[in-house]
Amino acid sequence: MVLYHANGRVVDAHDQYLDDEARNLANHYRYIEQIDVYNQTRADASADDVKIIIDEQEYITLYYEKGGIEWEVIKKFRRKTPYTLLRAVDRATLMMCSTFADEHFRYNPGERTLHLPVRYPRQHHSARDESMDDFHKIFGTLVHGKKLAEQSDSQMAFIRPKEIKDYVIPWLEKVQKQSKEADEEEDVRSPKKAKHAHDLARPGGAIAMGIPQALEEKIHLYNAMLQLGLPKFVQLVRNTPLIPACLQDID
Repeated sequence: MVLYHANGRVVDAHDQYLDDEARNLANHYRYIEQIDVYNQTRADASADDVKIIIDEQEYITLYYEKGGIEWEVIKKFRRKTPYTLLRAVDRATLMMCSTFADEHFRYNPGERTLHLPVRYPRQHHSARDESMDDFHKIFGTLVHGKKLAEQSDSQMAFIRPKEIKDYVIPWLEKVQKQSKEADEEEDVRSPKKAKHAHDLARPGGAIAMGIPQALEEKIHLYNAMLQLGLPKFVQLVRNTPLIPACLQDID
């Protein structure tokens, strides 16, 4: 608890004591101190275009029992090495249209890549007593000197490069172009500029995303939309009835 002088000012010595205690606990239990997380968000932001990387993926069957094994790897939904899409996307447009990208780059303003699929939050393993070197050998190194590890989950949606390349990136490029044109028009009339993806949904503003013909591709595109956190209207606007099209194919 922060202490105050009679004049209402913080007691600096006690405030520094609290900071030191928080730092000591973070160092002892090998987690990231919250002030470091805050300072990370205040770092210089990159203006470079973003490369999207599809990470390794492996998925298993549910309720499978054969030869004493309760699951089986789905070979069709397996990616053994990361795949980097060659076409980079505009950072500001991606953050405007993707809640996932917006959160990622707000916490990591200097990064130039966005990884899919979405992962569960990393875990802090304070109770493990092996050395840091051994911990990193077991779990890999997410943050050097910290006992943080990825959570494993074999049922997250499979993300393919195809739908990102063929549909999502071309749509983002159209959004970037229209957003630039809208900003130029706003500059003429007023200093207010479009800052949200939903601004593009106003009359004449919604940009339709193309959708594939095959049901399987529609499902993969829908999964990519969900994981990126694209606006709901993109899935429903005229000429882009992705969800109704999927339901119609299923029926």
